Amino acid sequence: MKTCDRCGRPSDYSTCTLCLSIERERREDIEREQEARAERLEQSREYLEQSRENAELVAEARINPGDYDCPECFFRTLKYRARRCPTCQASIGTEYWNQVDERKRIEAERAAERARADAKAAKENGKGRPPHESRLPEKQRRIWRDALPKADLIHSWGSSMSLCPFCVSSPFS
Repeated sequence: MKTCDRCGRPSDYSTCTLCLSIERERREDIEREQEARAERLEQSREYLEQSRENAELVAEARINPGDYDCPECFFRTLKYRARRCPTCQASIGTEYWNQVDERKRIEAERAAERARADAKAAKENGKGRPPHESRLPEKQRRIWRDALPKADLIHSWGSSMSLCPFCVSSPFS
């Protein structure tokens, strides 16, 4: 009988099953450790990227703390209806805010107009209804709408009519 090359125990092969299982466990532990390291590295990279983005946002907020651009220094430092820019100390007249209000009004009108046009186009194209229904002429749609509830009643009588013509050839299925 042979002996194990590693531990010296009697074995039919050069390495016993105990030593093989110990080696397999070591490899698995090393693999798990490498996966954990890779995962921690990826998490730290993501954290670093997030912190960079946050730092950029904080820096942007410091440089441009307002909601509107100053017409003098062009920094985004003005809050709505502010009379003076905190950066360049320029006074902001009412005409500037009237222009801002006019731009807002025009943008709101355009958005509402686009929404109405989209709704109208959707209605004309038959959106909101199943696509197969919009392809049928109106007369056929009415016939099928009237026939489908009757088909449901036929099915409620039992399984003898389970393959009725309404189910097999319906454009709605």
